[in-house]
Parts: sequence; C-alpha cells; structure tokens
Amino acid sequence: GLLKQLAVLKKQIDSNTIPSRFANYPDGWQCNYCQFREICDMGEAGEMKWEDFKKKIQGVNSSET
Repeated sequence: GLLKQLAVLKKQIDSNTIPSRFANYPDGWQCNYCQFREICDMGEAGEMKWEDFKKKIQGVNSSET
C-alpha cells in the first residue's frame, strides 16, 4: 500500500536515487500540469543516480550560456 511506496521512496532518497517516471509519462494528467516537466524530460525513464542527473542538468545549463 501507500506506506510501502513511501518506504521505497525514502530508501531512494537516502541513496541519492531519482525514482522512475510515472508509467503514463508524458501523457498522464500529472505531466500536463507539472511545473517540472522540462526537468523530467531530461531524466531517464528508469531510476537514475542524482549525481549523474546533476551533471546532465549542469551540462545543459552551461551550453545555454
């Protein structure tokens, strides 16, 4: 249930892991109204280490300046 999902999320956060995208990404209603959609587009479909994603974001930002 919900508590199990939250426990999994806490474990991911504690291990600096970004969770997988929603199964219905990018067509789900959550994605249509999400203010972070552009950031989510830069990530991978599955789990991703925070440090790898951070480097990817920093690379995009440095190429825009």
